[in-house]
Amino acid sequence: NVSGPCSGGYYCPEGTSTPTPSTSVCPKGYQCPEGSAAPLQCSDGMRTNSSGQSSCTTCPAGSFCMGAATLPCPMGYYCPDGTGSNWSPCPVGTFSDQPGLQQERECQPCPQRFYCNSTAATNFTGSCSAGFFCTSGNWRADPVDSAAGDVNGTLQCRLHQPVGGECQPGFYCPEGSAYQGSCLPGTFTNTSRQPRCHSCPPGHYCPMQTSDYADNVCPTGHYCPANTTRA
Repeated sequence: NVSGPCSGGYYCPEGTSTPTPSTSVCPKGYQCPEGSAAPLQCSDGMRTNSSGQSSCTTCPAGSFCMGAATLPCPMGYYCPDGTGSNWSPCPVGTFSDQPGLQQERECQPCPQRFYCNSTAATNFTGSCSAGFFCTSGNWRADPVDSAAGDVNGTLQCRLHQPVGGECQPGFYCPEGSAYQGSCLPGTFTNTSRQPRCHSCPPGHYCPMQTSDYADNVCPTGHYCPANTTRA
């Protein structure tokens, strides 16, 4: 005769004579609600962190839970509450070289001078291309000018907005630039995306950040060799 249900935290196969059988304690990674004939494995993103549990609980942020295992979220990903095998990758323009991230904001923006063009990156991809500058969070080696409103060629709402762009006339950007460098007096660039400044031609003068030397004609009665800085 049945005398009552199996207690929560235990399972009672046919023929069990006690509601709390010592040989049928619900194992870790399983749940045994009242009346269980067999343990039920916790679903992905749920866990029991000890034996004898009647219900599974949500996997904590920074970890992922599968079966009886609770493990740190792997590098390149973040794991909010309830993560199982569905790790959330850090987006392009960011990376993570540390395990146990809980939310996207913990992914690190790609550092200055570099770009990160893959999701779930654990390191940056490479250096910013010559003629461009990469200040933070870039996912292209040749980011479009941020002032144009179309940074890196795409418009989207992002937690980590990229900062970078193409070098403007009057400036220069060698490979791996974090910022635009001003052309020094006696030099110029008259087009964008230049990796170096050019010598001011004879007959003209070029002050700091010269982008067009054509109007800077050497005054009558003066001599202006190449690299002249002022009239």
